[in-house]
Amino acid sequence: MFIGDHYWFFTDISMTKLLRKAGFDLVSSSYISKSVDLDVITSRLSDNWQPYNLGRFGKLLRKIIMKTGIENIRITINLFDTKLYIARPQ
Repeated sequence: MFIGDHYWFFTDISMTKLLRKAGFDLVSSSYISKSVDLDVITSRLSDNWQPYNLGRFGKLLRKIIMKTGIENIRITINLFDTKLYIARPQ
C-alpha cells in the first residue's frame, strides 16, 4: 500500500502462466481489502516520493492525525493493488 518501489507486477494472465509452469491451475482470483491504522497510512502518504504533491498533503494530514491522537484507529480499505490467487495442483 502506497509503496514507491514495486519490483514485480502480475496480471491474471501472467499469474496463470506461472502457476501452470509450476504445475497448478488457477481456481480463482480476487482483490482483497486491508486493515491498516491511520499511522501507517499517513506515514506512507507523507513520503517524499509520492507523486502530484501527495507527499505534502500527507505530511499535513499526518501532523493533524498525530496531534489529535487518533493514529491507532484502523480502517479497512481496498486499493485494488493486492490480489489473492487460489490454485490447485494439475
